[in-house]
Amino acid sequence: MSAAPRRRKIRKGTQSCWECKRRKTRCIFAAPGDAACVGCRSRGTTCLSQGFHEEVSTSTKKATQFQRPAPLTVCSSPNQLGGESTVESRPKRPAVPQKEDIALHDTYHNVYCALAEVWPNDADLDVIYNITGKDCSILYGPLNSSYSSLESQREVSPQDVLQLPPHGAHPVLVARKVLLLSAFLRQSPLRDLNSTSYSGDVADRLLNTAITLVTSNDDLLLSVEGIECVALESMVHNYRGNLRRALISLRKAMVLAQLMGLHLNSHSLSLKVIDPATRARIDFDYIWFRLVESDRYLSLMLGAPQAWSDNNFLEKKDLGICHPMEQLERLHLVVGGRILDRNGCDARDPAVTQEIDHLLQGAYSCMAPQWWVVPGPSRKNRDDLSLMRRIMIQITQYFLVAQLHFPYLVYSSDGHSVTYSKITAVNASRDILTRFLALRSDTTLKSYCRGVDIIAFFASAALCLAHIGGSRGHQGPFEYMAGTNPFSYLTHQRVSDRGLVEKTLEHMEQTARSSDDPIASRLVDLLQPLLSMESASRTGAIVNMDFTPDGYSDGHECSSQGSDGGNAVHIYIPNCGKFHVTQATVNINPPSTLDSLFNSDIDWLDSTWVSEATQPIVGGAGIQTMKCFDLVEGYSQPETHG
Repeated sequence: MSAAPRRRKIRKGTQSCWECKRRKTRCIFAAPGDAACVGCRSRGTTCLSQGFHEEVSTSTKKATQFQRPAPLTVCSSPNQLGGESTVESRPKRPAVPQKEDIALHDTYHNVYCALAEVWPNDADLDVIYNITGKDCSILYGPLNSSYSSLESQREVSPQDVLQLPPHGAHPVLVARKVLLLSAFLRQSPLRDLNSTSYSGDVADRLLNTAITLVTSNDDLLLSVEGIECVALESMVHNYRGNLRRALISLRKAMVLAQLMGLHLNSHSLSLKVIDPATRARIDFDYIWFRLVESDRYLSLMLGAPQAWSDNNFLEKKDLGICHPMEQLERLHLVVGGRILDRNGCDARDPAVTQEIDHLLQGAYSCMAPQWWVVPGPSRKNRDDLSLMRRIMIQITQYFLVAQLHFPYLVYSSDGHSVTYSKITAVNASRDILTRFLALRSDTTLKSYCRGVDIIAFFASAALCLAHIGGSRGHQGPFEYMAGTNPFSYLTHQRVSDRGLVEKTLEHMEQTARSSDDPIASRLVDLLQPLLSMESASRTGAIVNMDFTPDGYSDGHECSSQGSDGGNAVHIYIPNCGKFHVTQATVNINPPSTLDSLFNSDIDWLDSTWVSEATQPIVGGAGIQTMKCFDLVEGYSQPETHG
């Protein structure tokens, strides 16, 4: 048995082999445990560490075992170059590693280290894995497949998905995991992590690092996984309530998809993927559908024009073989596009409105009647996810109905179609709030999307405006029965509708307190004075409403302000315009004794809201204007005008 080769003393930090030193090239290892460096493999030469003398026995030279010092950090030695397979071990002609390859390796290595640095420690990951009520379907990503294929797959778990790829993986693959974890944490912005860590702060750190290092580097993104990464970035912005940034990121993902021909619905074999497993994970036929679906949702929320106006998503797919929920989603996609087209021309075109309304009526038949009932709390984790999906699709249906008919809410014209639209908008808003409260009241569900809060605000504003309109002029009971006011039928629904809005306000106040959420705080600041005016209108105060149809303003802005002569609330509703609600100081009629008796508790609450809502609004010599849309951004501060 031959003696082990004698070691020699080398300078600290020396890790290259003799052959790379002789050629003055960089010594790169594809993986920490590899026997030979990439250069020696390509040249077919013996890879021997400088820690051994070169004049060792032939048998030792042939054995390409390379003994190196242990890596100093977890990022010291990537296992692959750019996620690609390693080169063949013995090509016919020796080749020297190119400088471009070395630079690429260094770039990937550095990006991996930076992304791994923001990844939570094991203790925090254990807490994240064990949080109950999370929507694990988010782990499939924003470009998930059809409902049929999702139901046939086994349920994914955070432990399986939320693991970093091996060292040296392509930056896009690492960023995908980082963004998935950020989205997963953003569902429930609670202080669930140990020590003083806050899940929202961790999610923001993950998001910002992935944006800085990967999704802002266009050279890395032209692949299916690159599109998915940018779509994930958009999804996290949406969860945070930053709808404008979500739309910007999504439009970038759509451009990348168009550059790869995905909008042509072409076959997927030629599409570039970094990881072969992506072909099994993502149905490429659904990528463009999901991108357009998200674009139209964000465009409706922000009042922006849509990026893709083609509405043939119903013709491209045989709806008879689709899952019922997918049929409903495709109808919603077409309806959203039609509403955006209508709003770009004439938001009050009765013929187009009637056509779209007919489509929405047909959408109900996609699901059984009992499916539309507000669901109760679920018991099993798998049921939690289906319950969440069911409520969200129901909210989408009623949101589209409300968006379609909202422009008619304060329209003064008479006629059957206008009255129908007003009533339909109010009913849809009530249905939205009922399901929003079911979603927020179920303690087993912790999933959290800020866009739903903004939809709930739209619905709350619609109900308040409708009831203010119904009480304008302080009509008597016989005038209500005569039907001279389109909102006269709301008399008996007023208390229950107000209860829905109050409960919605409570949930938003709780969110604002528990997580210091600026978006929830803005919503609270808007709803409080609006509720106060609705209450005042029922007790005889003069409350006037006005409407500016083309109130696009300077960026989707809601504001409320007070003045010495009364209060005023100005609300911008995207795709609808600006609503101006003004309360005068003189009552039409004082409330009757019976009214005071029935509304004593409510009026006491109203007086509390008035003090809370108006005191910050009117202060000193100045009028404070609270900008809110930047409500979707949630960061603008109140401005004071002298």
